[in-house]
Amino acid sequence: MTYVMGDLHGMLDQFCDMLTKIKFKDSDTLYILGDIVDKGADSIKLLQNLSYRPNIYPVMGNHDKMALDLLSKLPEEAGQINPADFDKETLAKILEWSKSGGMATISEFMKLTPEEKEGVLEYLGDIPPYEISEVNGNVFILAHAGIADFDPSLDLEEYEPEAFYTEAADYSKTYYEKFFLVTAHTPTEQIDPAFQDKIYKGNNHIAIETGVSEGGPLSCICLDNGREYYVY
Repeated sequence: MTYVMGDLHGMLDQFCDMLTKIKFKDSDTLYILGDIVDKGADSIKLLQNLSYRPNIYPVMGNHDKMALDLLSKLPEEAGQINPADFDKETLAKILEWSKSGGMATISEFMKLTPEEKEGVLEYLGDIPPYEISEVNGNVFILAHAGIADFDPSLDLEEYEPEAFYTEAADYSKTYYEKFFLVTAHTPTEQIDPAFQDKIYKGNNHIAIETGVSEGGPLSCICLDNGREYYVY
């Protein structure tokens, strides 16, 4: 079976509960639609957990990209961050990131050994901007947010990587007639209030961000049969 989960945001317990609920096996495949880190308390543990699983494939989220860009700039020794150690641009980015949920990730990362830090950064650096999965004759494009400045004449590899994790999809528009675009990033209740805490489907979109970091459920969908799963 092939499964897709939305933003995890450091919610390791809910992630593990979902694996149990779907009875995830070594023969199954799971895609994670970005924003693995930030907000929750276990972002680094979650990254490490995923890195040990060869049948789980994440795509890059905007929070993951911030982590990749900034974690390597933190001091090697654990302790408090000294603003004087950074140039103004980097310090501004770290402050912005911390306000959007990054402080828990920073604190967790700073407690790692140098070898563990290197492993986390290598894993983040290998995450692609999107994935494509074909299941039962259906083609699914898997991205965190959408496809910025969408142009139907362009092949996916012609877009810059950030196109897939910076700009929310336009769910009122059908991007592809023959493919499904599967995304997270945008809470489904913002797409249509009727889909609060539920996976949204419409116009060849499947949107699965149901706000686990804000008290909503973690959502998961099986691409083989369309079955939906939720855990709180």
